[in-house]
Amino acid sequence: MSKGFELGRYGGCIMEIEILDIAKTDKEDKFGKPTRTLAVNYISEGVTRTQNIVPFANPKVFAVLDDASVGDKFDVTITKNGKYDNWSAIGPVGSFKQATPTTKVIGSNYETAEERAIKQRYIVRQSSIANAVALSPKASVSDIIAIAKQFEEYVFEPAETL
Repeated sequence: MSKGFELGRYGGCIMEIEILDIAKTDKEDKFGKPTRTLAVNYISEGVTRTQNIVPFANPKVFAVLDDASVGDKFDVTITKNGKYDNWSAIGPVGSFKQATPTTKVIGSNYETAEERAIKQRYIVRQSSIANAVALSPKASVSDIIAIAKQFEEYVFEPAETL
């Protein structure tokens, strides 16, 4: 990313753009429904570029740009999706400058320790419910949840009690 980009609240980088031209192409998608794509020509940090915008990738960004005019200026948040740069958010110039810090490492798709712990808890809960149903298939929902809670508590007991 360019040296002028700033870290954004959406986990990507922010760049300021000025619209030079928007080429709108109306056609049918693979299901035969009408759709529009935008080829946005813009300038940022003295460099002219083109970004193709499709409605399904980020409908909010698409809606703003579909109504934009030549000369309009925006802040755009860019996130990486593999080798592609996606425009994940758009707003008036200065709207993303007050970005809140993120707990994730920028440029990484790894979960934080807190996110992993929460996900692990959900997995254990789901497994506990499935095993409670298997143990007592005709039990009421409240009985199944009570049994599942016992399984969950057992799994998360401190290792010293094992």
